[in-house]
Order: sequence, then structure tokens, then C-alpha cells
Amino acid sequence: MEYRKFGRTGKNLSVLGFGGTRFLDYASEEGQEKNIELLMKANDRGINYFDTAHDYCAGYSDLIYAKAFKRMKNPYYVSAKSRISYDPDEKSVRNRIEYYLRMFGIEKIHFFYMWCILNLEQYKIIMRPGGAYEGAEKAKQEGLIEHICFSAHCSGEDIISIINDGYYEGVILGYNILNYKYREKAIRKASLKEMLIYRLDCIVGMISQIVTQLVEIIFIWIVFQNTDNLAGWNFRQILLLYGVTLISIGISDFCFDALYDIGPKYIRNGEFD
Repeated sequence: MEYRKFGRTGKNLSVLGFGGTRFLDYASEEGQEKNIELLMKANDRGINYFDTAHDYCAGYSDLIYAKAFKRMKNPYYVSAKSRISYDPDEKSVRNRIEYYLRMFGIEKIHFFYMWCILNLEQYKIIMRPGGAYEGAEKAKQEGLIEHICFSAHCSGEDIISIINDGYYEGVILGYNILNYKYREKAIRKASLKEMLIYRLDCIVGMISQIVTQLVEIIFIWIVFQNTDNLAGWNFRQILLLYGVTLISIGISDFCFDALYDIGPKYIRNGEFD
């Protein structure tokens, strides 16, 4: 596994991050154990960035991570989120942070996100006095979280506006072959601010939002039978962008080995030297 520094913090993050959106059979005890083993496998192979949110996999993502963290042998970083529709104010964000600390049995959250900002109107609500950001900031001052970041599904111009305000240390950006024209300016702005930038939002991810899971599985199989084509292209293009720290994608046992081989192998072959 290869690693990149997160801004000025000195943290070295694996270029492939593990997202908790695609666990399979997550509601059964047998399925949870398989997913825990998958997370431990990822940690053993050098992945050190693990991302979850409270409604991933109907809430089971957090439970699976909680059990896996207790069994991981290597150091890891926890990424967790708060969404305005669930946590609209300071108190609710505080409750969310304390929930994660209890659930995971950890002393602090390394990366805490104001999640899924859709427009500047939502951003202003998050930033208002007594709002969600204020709750995260107070928790940071107490050492309960390390870095306050945001994720955005708004326009590149809106993302730049949020970055220019200077409150956040990192950003999750969706970036793919369809939206790259609208996101590259935001990526450049974030890189100049030495912010963490990560996200893989390739055709695989978009397909999953548009068609059924069956078609997604067929498509993933096609992609991973041609790893030097579409999937490899996405890894190459995103990791070549200056300022991108890592690619995070929801991973299941179905695609872990293929994903692990696609991304880091291009770096191992020296393409990013």
C-alpha cells in the first residue's frame, strides 16, 4: 500500500480508503462476521482510512465497524459524518459525536464531516450560531475530534465559496468522467489550501445510483475483467490530480481484491513518481 500526507498534519493516509456503504448481508450475524473479516483484511493490507455514516447499510455499518476496530492490529483513522437533516444544530451534532465515541470505543474521531452539503443555503444553516459546525468546533476544542471536513454535492463554484471561508480542513468531492469540468476548479482551490481531497465517484458508483443492484454487479464484473480500462483509468486520473490524498469507495467482499489491485498497482509501477 502507498500513502500520501494529509495537508499539513503529517498524517499518512493510504491511497485507497474503505467506505462502509456496500457491506453485503449486513443484518445477519454470519454476514456481519464476514464483513468484519473483510475490514481486518483491509487493515492487514495497509488500508488505514475507514469511513462510515450512521445510515449506511441501514445503520449496520457502524455496528460492523465497531466490532472490527476492536480486533484490528494496525493503526487506523476513523472518518464519520453528520448530516443536516439528522443533526441540524449544535446539540444534535454533539450527541452524534458522543454516539460514535461510545459505539467505536475510541477517544476521538479523526475526521468528522458536515456531510452532503447540497447548496449554499444548507451551508449557511450549518454555519449559523448554535448550528452543526459550532457543535463540531466545540468538540474539536475538547479533543473529541481532530479534523472538521465537509462533503459536497453542489456546484464547483459553491464548493470554492465554502473553501474560501476557511473553516474546513478537508473535502470529499465526487469526481468522474461526466462532472470533471464542474469540479476541477474546486479541486485546484482545495489543493492550494492544502486540504484533504478524496473520493472515487467513477461510472461504477454512478451506475449504482441509477439502476438495480443486479446491473451494478454485472457492470462491476465487466470493469474488473478489464482493469486497465475504465476502472484503471479512473484511479489514474484521480490520483494524478494534485492535492488528492486518497480514493474512498464503498467496498464489499465481492470487489475488494480487484479494487486493491487496481489502485495501488499503478503507483507501485511508478506512474505517479
